[in-house]
Amino acid sequence: MQSDWFKRPDLGEQSWWDELKKIGTPLIEQSDKDDGTARVSFIWQDPEPDAKQSNTQRVWLNLTGVNDHHQCMYPQSLERIGQTDVWALEMNLNRTYRGSYVLMPSSQDSDYQGPADDMLSVRTWWQSIFSHAQADPLNHHRSWTGGRGIPSSALHMPDAPDQSIWQSVDEGANITGDIQLTQHHWNSALLENSRRVWTLCFGQSTNQRPLAIILDGAFWIEQMPLPIPLSQLTKQSKLPSDAVYLFIDSVNSAQRAQELPCNPTFWQAVQHELLPQIKEHTPYSQDPERTIIAGQSFGGLASAYATLKFPSIARNAICQSSSFWWPKKQKDNLDGTLLSELEQHQFSRLRRRFFIESGNGELLIQKANQHVIELLKAQGHALISRTVTGGHDAMCWRGGLTDGLCALWAN
Repeated sequence: MQSDWFKRPDLGEQSWWDELKKIGTPLIEQSDKDDGTARVSFIWQDPEPDAKQSNTQRVWLNLTGVNDHHQCMYPQSLERIGQTDVWALEMNLNRTYRGSYVLMPSSQDSDYQGPADDMLSVRTWWQSIFSHAQADPLNHHRSWTGGRGIPSSALHMPDAPDQSIWQSVDEGANITGDIQLTQHHWNSALLENSRRVWTLCFGQSTNQRPLAIILDGAFWIEQMPLPIPLSQLTKQSKLPSDAVYLFIDSVNSAQRAQELPCNPTFWQAVQHELLPQIKEHTPYSQDPERTIIAGQSFGGLASAYATLKFPSIARNAICQSSSFWWPKKQKDNLDGTLLSELEQHQFSRLRRRFFIESGNGELLIQKANQHVIELLKAQGHALISRTVTGGHDAMCWRGGLTDGLCALWAN
């Protein structure tokens, strides 16, 4: 261990823990390498102070885009320092990285035994221990729960892209009454199901207000409250003063996997059922040139698909960490359904605009993304594309989502 924290004579004593809790973890310190990285220390306190009495044998670290279940590498565990109750792991990370992580204490004295280059095997092993996952209790930032119900903590490196607009959320702010957020119920005859949807409105109630459709709406309302930064950006005149945002719940993982990937019935239901229902009480502009659809992962694929297949709904898409590989998640797969349809020029020549983003830790997604970008450019569509230092992660998506809304509506 390189950090001076682990060289102190009071290591593991109450005075050491009290001081650490005031600072918060992970510890981010100057690296001894001149390579654009900083040293990061992940720390966990064993509830049993006596190492000989403790049942904990491993404390696995799943850090998105670095050593998580999307990487071909051996899982890493924190290590107990001597006979103390201190578990720690140090690593050097790019100073521009941002992402989430979970800690998984385990009483099993065993490691992953399969090959590191077998992503499916590595992923299956991680899934077998996710039930042990916990957010970092020493992390001062707000924790959140992802789609699999896994509690996560945030890591913001010193030179990560600016997300100051999210600071109040990180400090625990919740949606308050001055934000005009309304929950509705959508009973769909076409989809034969029902779900919650929300509208967030700004400005005067007119039929000239631009519309943004946000997929995975429950997450962006309940776990990562997007209305808070949207309200601040609107006040700063970085977003339209009179916009309407429609958040659509995905209900559950199985329904999400059925409805979002290239599903025409879902978008027919949105067009012919949901949007008319919303317009009855929330006027907005039906001009597709001013309408944006935004999503991540399957939602990113859905945003691109809807914008290409249903240009009468929207001609602007925010596509983050998009699953353009679908339906076959295989290494080097460039045979996704949407990719093939683009290659065959199956969509109209109407010009669309795309904001496409992925993390440099998403190797399969990045490769498919690049091919989509090339095809869209060749067919005359407008693009803003960027790669962030991170992975398949809402901590990256939230910054790209607000940036994408600002960029597409600015133009």
